[in-house]
Amino acid sequence: MYILILIFIVSIILFVITQYLRLKKDYELENIKHNEDTFEYFNNENNLPLTSKLLKRHNVIVNFKNADSAQKLITINLPYIRNMNQPNIVARGCETKDELLTKYQHAFNDIDEIERESILNFILVLLDNIKKRNQYYYKYMCYWVNNIAIAKAQPWLEAGMPHTLDNTIIMDIDWFKSPRASTFIHEITHVHQRIIPFEYDDLFADLGYQEYKKGIETIKGMDNVLVLNRNNPDGLSYNWVWIENLQTTIDTSTNSHTTKPIHYWWIGAVFSSITPSSLTSVSNIALSLTYQLQDLANPARKPQSQTIFVGTPGDAPSTKPDSKTGTQDLANVRFWGAEEHYDALSPNPSRKPQSQTIFMSIPGDVPMGVPSSKQESTAGLSTSRAHTTVENNKNDIANITLYYLQQQPTLLTSLKSFNNFFGNNSNNYHPNEITAKFSEWYLEYILGNMKESYDNYKGFVIYKTYFNKLIKTFY
Repeated sequence: MYILILIFIVSIILFVITQYLRLKKDYELENIKHNEDTFEYFNNENNLPLTSKLLKRHNVIVNFKNADSAQKLITINLPYIRNMNQPNIVARGCETKDELLTKYQHAFNDIDEIERESILNFILVLLDNIKKRNQYYYKYMCYWVNNIAIAKAQPWLEAGMPHTLDNTIIMDIDWFKSPRASTFIHEITHVHQRIIPFEYDDLFADLGYQEYKKGIETIKGMDNVLVLNRNNPDGLSYNWVWIENLQTTIDTSTNSHTTKPIHYWWIGAVFSSITPSSLTSVSNIALSLTYQLQDLANPARKPQSQTIFVGTPGDAPSTKPDSKTGTQDLANVRFWGAEEHYDALSPNPSRKPQSQTIFMSIPGDVPMGVPSSKQESTAGLSTSRAHTTVENNKNDIANITLYYLQQQPTLLTSLKSFNNFFGNNSNNYHPNEITAKFSEWYLEYILGNMKESYDNYKGFVIYKTYFNKLIKTFY
């Protein structure tokens, strides 16, 4: 009997020991499997190529163009090439458009493997950082990175300035060695502007820009300015007019109102001669445009004008006005940067002819350039926005006729109202460039590393508000 009891007890002990050893082994195997899985996960992430990391983390594929592929962007029918006039061709080191096209057959470089890896890692880190900060902007960036291509330019192409053609951003050689986030988002913005332009229409209006649908070239005198306008592939239209703020000041002591008239400005990067030495031989200038409100009840009634030149008595003007347009030919005009205006060339350069425009209009009409309060109210202008836009009709500029009265140009750096609104930047000569610059500031704002307080510029505040709404609505 005792032997049976002993055998039973030993059997139980052996069973417990066996179960213990089995459970211990299972536990150890489970730990080993877990560690292997963990190791495999991290090992796979670290060993994945950058293209796979971008796809896995951000669902992004970066498209690079080699030289041959990028070359196909350049065709005679490309608006950027088709609109090249002689000064723009000369500025690019050529004499004819055919010579320019031949030169551009070798405008691109291949992107080597080291450069590709550098750019992929740059984009990976940038998207990682943006994802932590703002989901809407992250989705916006992922969308556009997926919808662009990247090409590498020869050093001479567009004087080494990054630019875009179609959906391809064309970067300078240095960018592939040391990628700049500011340049990347700037050029992405230009692609965005080209592919979905209507997403910028309201923004431009809010910033005070309106497009002169009649064409700036229809403004008497402007055709001679436009021939010197630098061709920018990222801002081909020169028909934008900036409407300076309509400001009303109230004197509380007398309760009197002083209204500053509306001011229309054409702004551009203009060559200093018809034979510029390079693309950078430009000055950013602002031309003051005078306006005449159309009589909508009688649109056929148009004022007439003639231009006379006033010089030293008895002297002939140094440049003759065109018999048809009454304007000076800017081909005979030199830009004097130090004096901040154009002087007509003459045997005696110190003697500067003056110009004066006399308008002959129907009796009772208010002369152009002297807007009355009646005219201002007729235009339907609103003072409720930071800059003048029309409350009920954003195409208000279509109801006016603009004139250029040959005033001396203003260097853009000297236009205080413009610089206080947009910031003083060498690229601020076109609304596409202004908003692309704002996109650089917005990226700094998102990443929390703003170099200065950009909110001091009302233009950027408008951009930021508009862009926040845009990306939350559509991205």
